[in-house]
Amino acid sequence: MKGSYIRLLILSALMVLAAFVCLWTGNPFLVAIPLSTIYFAVITGVMLQLITKSILKDPRTFIKMFMGITVGTLFLHLAVLTVYLFTHLSNVKVFTIWFCIHFAVYLTFLTVELILFIKRYQKEHQENKE
Repeated sequence: MKGSYIRLLILSALMVLAAFVCLWTGNPFLVAIPLSTIYFAVITGVMLQLITKSILKDPRTFIKMFMGITVGTLFLHLAVLTVYLFTHLSNVKVFTIWFCIHFAVYLTFLTVELILFIKRYQKEHQENKE
């Protein structure tokens, strides 16, 4: 489990560096872009923790927990995006593109980490049964 959080930190550091590349290349840079990276890292870490705990408690409830948490965070992301769009009208396009990139990257990361966790969990439980 610690490996997942280390990979999450590495991914977040790379995303922050990618945001700073915009500053160095002369593209419009927003302070909110690195902050959105931190936001997505925290949300993804919390989701990973909640979902893996639900797998360990009762694997049969995994799908319900995964779908519920995913839909809840999707609405949270939409709320954050909507608030930003209405409060910062000058840089809407750049932030929206970065926000969508963050969403896709962190959702892919979460899915891959959960697949790896479930495979390890099933492998350990098969060894314990034998």
